[in-house]
Amino acid sequence: MRNTKNKNDIRRKQIKNLIKEHVKEIKVTSRKFNSALRTAKHYEARLIEGGAPQAIINEGVMDIIGGAFNSDAVIDTVKKYIIEGVLNFLGIDGSEHEVLYVLFENILEAIDYTEFMKYFGDNQCEEMMKVVTEASIETVTELGADKILSSLLGNMGGGESGRIVSAISDALGTVAQESLNEVVVSIIQGYLQEPLRELICDTSLTDVLSNIGKSVPGLSSLTGDGGVGDFLGGDLGFLGSLFDGE
Repeated sequence: MRNTKNKNDIRRKQIKNLIKEHVKEIKVTSRKFNSALRTAKHYEARLIEGGAPQAIINEGVMDIIGGAFNSDAVIDTVKKYIIEGVLNFLGIDGSEHEVLYVLFENILEAIDYTEFMKYFGDNQCEEMMKVVTEASIETVTELGADKILSSLLGNMGGGESGRIVSAISDALGTVAQESLNEVVVSIIQGYLQEPLRELICDTSLTDVLSNIGKSVPGLSSLTGDGGVGDFLGGDLGFLGSLFDGE
């Protein structure tokens, strides 16, 4: 009995030490991120005043944040933020809309975010959507236009809309595969244009990074790098990628 108590005491101490260490690393990551972000905001304000193009400003902001962290980790962090933001905007839940969830997640994963960064706050949504279209074509080809279209139309609901869906499906059944792919890609563009405009075209990169910084939860709900954070069931918010990527 005493041996069991001693083992439990030792385990509690080990967990307590792991938590302390994890909290310390979270604080260091958060301070480091906020310091780099302040520098980036000063840099942005200076270049805006000087009339620099937004794409050049974004590149400099990324260099500053990437200098504090692994650059790939920074891009991955922004990518996660965008993916979650779009799915929330569209109200697509993985458990209820599995095909659509995988569809949009795969499209947003396939985007080259190294290229994508220049579009933040740059009012070049048409150019940005070309990048999205390339990723959409790749994903539609991989998942199959028929399956995607069924999910998109099925999302319209039952009743009268159900009959409309059935009629559309029958009509499209005679369409060549290449043309069907084009139809599905156009529908996807319609879905994605508004959330991406809100999250990227109309938003500065520093604002996005500020929102990412705010995602770090209180120290009582720790997370997510496969260690004690996972054991406790919390996470570092979007900063988890930076935490892992150092």
